[in-house]
Amino acid sequence: MTRCIAVGVAALTIMVALGARAQTANWNQEAVTAAAGQLEAAVSGLRDAVRKSNTWTSSPDKSELYQISEDLRQIEWLATNLHADLKQGEGLEATLPIFNQILETREYARAEVKFVDISASIRPRLEAARAALEKLRAYYPDPDAD
Repeated sequence: MTRCIAVGVAALTIMVALGARAQTANWNQEAVTAAAGQLEAAVSGLRDAVRKSNTWTSSPDKSELYQISEDLRQIEWLATNLHADLKQGEGLEATLPIFNQILETREYARAEVKFVDISASIRPRLEAARAALEKLRAYYPDPDAD
């Protein structure tokens, strides 16, 4: 009986830890602004790189690629605006909506990427963008933790 309870508590603890990916870093305007600048730099020109890649030129059906391109354009625009707002002194509450839009658009792009083969030349840039987003994500609460 005690063993079942211990296993149940351990499982619940793991589920809560995985599910409640809450804000893990205290708000620090300078650090958040720097992280947003890294995200902006990482996504800048990414859409153009995808359009110049072998994936774009070799794909007979470009419908998913056009959607990915549009998602990347929107992420780039949102990242630029997030960074600008943070540089102007906007805080967590003011920038949370735009950050959540970046996450939502990223999920759309991730769903589309499943249907195309992203070339090896683009993958490092995508990884850099993912790493920059994860760094920034530590300063914002999880939108799904409600």
